Amino acid sequence: MPAVSACCTLSVLSLTVTDTQKQTRAVMAALAEEADEGGADLGGWHALQVWLESTEHRVSIPYAGKLAELIPPVAVRLRRDFGALLNLIRAHALLHQATRERDTEGRIIATIEDYATVRELVVELVSEGVEATVPNTVRETVEAVKGLRENSKGEPVTVAELARKLKLDRSAVSRRVRNAKDRGFLRDLEENERKPSRLIPGDALPDDLQILPSPEDVRAGVKGRASSSARPDEAQEPHSNRQYSSYAYKACNRVRVQEGIKKPPPPSSKELQDVDNPPDHAIEEVRNLFASDALEDR
Repeated sequence: MPAVSACCTLSVLSLTVTDTQKQTRAVMAALAEEADEGGADLGGWHALQVWLESTEHRVSIPYAGKLAELIPPVAVRLRRDFGALLNLIRAHALLHQATRERDTEGRIIATIEDYATVRELVVELVSEGVEATVPNTVRETVEAVKGLRENSKGEPVTVAELARKLKLDRSAVSRRVRNAKDRGFLRDLEENERKPSRLIPGDALPDDLQILPSPEDVRAGVKGRASSSARPDEAQEPHSNRQYSSYAYKACNRVRVQEGIKKPPPPSSKELQDVDNPPDHAIEEVRNLFASDALEDR
């Protein structure tokens, strides 16, 4: 057993470190660092929750209609996914409300930047959910099988060969192969499950269909609709806090390049016990901190 273990260790060390391995190493290093520090300071997060409890929770998405027009209705499940997408946009705008405009009813107005951030997080999940795209792992695995077959003059590929090609462990490659086979993009010529797989390409990989439109397309659609209205860019009346459209637009752009936001002061024990009715002075202090961050970038 020690000889086998040493052999496996040398084999792993000989492989080039992939992006996934780098990310895994970084996560483990971060966890080790937090363990040495004895736990992170959560006071700022607690204060943020106290502040959010008493702030505006209503969010308006002025481009929701245009977004619905631009998303191709290729699957029934998009009814659910679109609702989840809108909720994520609302949540992002709610968390960044210090740099967001308010409408005449006092609601937070979500920007295109809110959609852009959410889209980056869920675009692949939505596309894969409606089978409009092929996961990158499946595409990479199928392409690796094709490459190995070309080098071996058309011979079927084993999982072990594929693992060496992808520089991944066999369990991870086996999951990829199973996923590709279920989708029909790989075929196994070996019928005996106890013998090594003999993989060949199956159905051709389709071109990806873009389900969620790009932020630029949404912005262009909103501008096109606004050009036919009496008020360009769907400008809103100023709210009682005197936040105007031009200022809010600049603030929304600034927030993307901010290096960070100051942590709000940690709440007192009394605030944590009575979250439903937080003291007004603490709320005002946190609100002022958020507002000052936006003004510093002007």
